[in-house]
Amino acid sequence: MGAPKLERMALDYYATPDEAVLPILRHLPRVRTVLDPAAGSGDLLHHFRDSLMRGIEIDEARANAWGWTCANALEVKWPDADLCIM
Repeated sequence: MGAPKLERMALDYYATPDEAVLPILRHLPRVRTVLDPAAGSGDLLHHFRDSLMRGIEIDEARANAWGWTCANALEVKWPDADLCIM
């Protein structure tokens, strides 16, 4: 008996839960700019409110709602940032 087959989410949207982020935040440096090339709704970026948050998101509605660049991150030049998270 194999592992259950999981459904793939539309546009590969998988939000990062706080429980996965909070334990590592204290180990990350304070930076001026942060980039998430798969920003989604900003689940990771919003932990960096003291920084300039830059995101790339393939879903137009999410990109527009949060002011991220709407693009496939594999096909565009990424903006400069002091820290890249995803």
